[in-house]
Amino acid sequence: MPHESKFVTKNLDVLALSEEVERDSQSGKLNRELLVQGQTLYGKNSLFPEYFERITPDGKKSLGYWRNYEFKQVIKTDWQILSSSVIKNVR
Repeated sequence: MPHESKFVTKNLDVLALSEEVERDSQSGKLNRELLVQGQTLYGKNSLFPEYFERITPDGKKSLGYWRNYEFKQVIKTDWQILSSSVIKNVR
């Protein structure tokens, strides 16, 4: 008797998956889902390219850098206020 797998094998459309991830990423859906799952997100910030941006699951944002495998916070603020004041000063 042939061995039957408990797992269902399904063909994966890599291109469709890639397009879905790109859409979710651009819309912010992917970030929201990761934050809801308790993940902390890190990325670059275009207004402050010398720092990394950290977003914690509670929605708090901060800027900082990495040293000895640890995130060192430099700026923690209300990001909406900071972003809009910087944008106004740039214009």
